Amino acid sequence: KMASSSIERAAAVYCRGELLDAVQRARLFDDAKHFVDMPLRRDPEEVLMAFDELSSEDRADPLKLREFVDLHFEPPDAGLDPYVFYGWPDEPPFLAAGLVADPVLCDFARALHRLWPTLCRVTTPAVAATPWRYSALPRAHPMVLPGGRFRETYYWDSLWIVYG
Repeated sequence: KMASSSIERAAAVYCRGELLDAVQRARLFDDAKHFVDMPLRRDPEEVLMAFDELSSEDRADPLKLREFVDLHFEPPDAGLDPYVFYGWPDEPPFLAAGLVADPVLCDFARALHRLWPTLCRVTTPAVAATPWRYSALPRAHPMVLPGGRFRETYYWDSLWIVYG
């Protein structure tokens, strides 16, 4: 039976099934989250049909399974583009105004200020156009991500980001 909603279609790959089970059991990636962040190159139904055509030997062979994943999935950060802040000052205004005298705090503030633009992302138009190929949700506005292995926002992180 073909899933009708975008979420159900994506969930057939990212949340359940033999493909997810095989990839996670083979430990193809150091982090189990890596695979579920990888967008599909083709529609879920096509990828699942191609997986069904793999022999049980190929499904159990980590090299063959990795070839399959590389053929049918994009890197985890596909679907996200850096967001460029236009007019972002080189230095925080309170430092430029001389409001902090401690050089250690000034260095920390500059480092933190330079970090913000590296954490901002926007989803690509493809995420909204083909949401069934992504585990990420399309977003209408730029977002600040926690960084590292995290390629999505989390409500708790977002709350503290907003509060500063």
